[in-house]
Amino acid sequence: MSWGVFWSLGSLVLSTLGTLLVTPVLIRALGTADYGLYLLVLSVSSYGGYFDLGLGWAAGRYFAQDLATGRRDHLTQRLSSVAAAFLLLGLVATALAVGLGPRLLRAAGGVRQDARLCFFLGSASFLLSMEAGVLAALLRGAQRFGTAGAPAVLASALLFGGSYVVAQ
Repeated sequence: MSWGVFWSLGSLVLSTLGTLLVTPVLIRALGTADYGLYLLVLSVSSYGGYFDLGLGWAAGRYFAQDLATGRRDHLTQRLSSVAAAFLLLGLVATALAVGLGPRLLRAAGGVRQDARLCFFLGSASFLLSMEAGVLAALLRGAQRFGTAGAPAVLASALLFGGSYVVAQ
């Protein structure tokens, strides 16, 4: 069995177990209505991966060139630039979601409670997946295709662990 299959299965198992373990805690902390809102925000934030507009894959190509030609300084600059761009995108998305999301829902009559936690957790998922994409691009650029799925496993673990801690 290759490492790529291992990381894919690990991500699937971790996501399933994380969901099963964290769901009761989140329902207790948020209530059923806000938990439903959290799932909605999480679903919408999963589409946020398209906002990288292929930058992660393009970065992987340039990471590979830098590694092949021994230009470590270019690799470091490129890696930090892509990571900073994705971090900025994730932080802006989080600020918008936490700042505007609950207001928009209240204006539409959708939520009675303060739903900032739901929007924060959902947008944090987007932020983690964007940063994990940078690491995956670096691994693909280094032709470590077997371990390029590892950042997704790490992001899943951080998301579920963070959700559990925040909900406590």
